Amino acid sequence: MNNKNIEAIESLIEKGIYSVNFNQPKWAQSFFLKVIDCFINDNTKNVLECGIGTGFWIKLLFSKYPYIKFYGFDLSDKMIELAKKNLNFFFTNINKKRKYFRY
Repeated sequence: MNNKNIEAIESLIEKGIYSVNFNQPKWAQSFFLKVIDCFINDNTKNVLECGIGTGFWIKLLFSKYPYIKFYGFDLSDKMIELAKKNLNFFFTNINKKRKYFRY
């Protein structure tokens, strides 16, 4: 992803489209969980989310699978700032230090 793409995503934050209160419709949540159920079983220990965004999806997954360690990253500092408000774990921008965070 280049800087123009990141700037475009971050402009959605500035316009208020993405915020701490960002939510997905119930049908999308239900569909997402049905798809994820096909991949997660009792032996699943770790899940990586690429592009954490506001943290909505990883928070939803953790509510259903609290025994799994969730990891994620994002290229946008502004998205990481939003996710920090929704989630409580370590954050970083993958472009800068290549660290990860865990929920």
